[in-house]
Amino acid sequence: MKIKSLYIYSIFTLVLLVFLSSCDDTDEETINPSDIIELQILDTDGSNLPDSIISDGETIVVLQAQIPANADEGFRTVTFKKTGGEFIGIDADSGVRTVDSDGIAKIELKVPLNEEILFLSAEIGSDANIFKREVTLNLVPITDIITLRLLNTEGDLVNTGVKADGYSSIFLEASIDERLSSIEQVQFTSSGGVFQGISAEEAIKTLDDTNRVVIELVVPIHVNQLFFKAQVKDQNTFFDEQQIQLERAYADQIIIEPNNVLMALNAENEISVFLRRNLGSVSAGASVDFEAFQVLDGEEKPVGRFTGLSEAISDANGKLKAVFKTDTGDIDETEPIIIRVSTLNDILETFEEEIQININVE
Repeated sequence: MKIKSLYIYSIFTLVLLVFLSSCDDTDEETINPSDIIELQILDTDGSNLPDSIISDGETIVVLQAQIPANADEGFRTVTFKKTGGEFIGIDADSGVRTVDSDGIAKIELKVPLNEEILFLSAEIGSDANIFKREVTLNLVPITDIITLRLLNTEGDLVNTGVKADGYSSIFLEASIDERLSSIEQVQFTSSGGVFQGISAEEAIKTLDDTNRVVIELVVPIHVNQLFFKAQVKDQNTFFDEQQIQLERAYADQIIIEPNNVLMALNAENEISVFLRRNLGSVSAGASVDFEAFQVLDGEEKPVGRFTGLSEAISDANGKLKAVFKTDTGDIDETEPIIIRVSTLNDILETFEEEIQININVE
């Protein structure tokens, strides 16, 4: 019985390997299954796949087994097995395929939606004469594919303290899981500000050799919440998002420019105010306090009136205005009128600037 078994085994290995010594000289333990059956994981277009792919529950890969084309009929049926995912059209953990005239058999596998290592195998034969090949496929979960971080100029994480000054920068760092070598570019979008060197709210950047890319964004002057998104280019399913609330950038300087420095009674004078910062711009929508007074007997006496105060908020250029009127009957024609404008700085202290307007008594 032992002689018959060795004879059958010798005939099989002779067919599959083309060249083997006679049955009496062959040691079964020296036969490598990889010389008899090969197993590859391919893309649906037949190209090779990397060692790791995205576990999105949608991607389909192809398991391709190959044996010698002239293998005996008893070894032309391939059984594929898996530890996860789903064979297309087969509701089981194994699937059977017959090789073609080239000794090739294929089966499609949909990857699962979870992080794991898939163990895949293909085997031929039966009983004592089973030859098996195994491979593994690393799955990267969607949540780990791309990570977006917001950094300051020192490279530290930032989520507060950024002034809406049209000058400060936030650095968006996107990194791709190191197991995914096939991803090359990242698309960034922002709800405000402009990407440095691009002057737009959208940019595409190429990853470096560490699967990382950084892009600089100059913040806007509007005190809004900014929303950022980094996604794998042409793959809107794979993305990460961050957000930050910008803080108001207050003024460092006040410049007052009246239409006239000499005015009559019962007249009006448009007062323009420009708010400036030492670096960058004052956030849009800043407000100031207007006062008009004369110094009489060593004391400040309010005089005149302002109109347009409810609309007196700064625009994108830091400008705002109000109209001063001398029709209130409380003005001493012999003394100048002081226009005082005050506002807050970044440490929320009030500071002010004044100009003098004289009354034309002619």
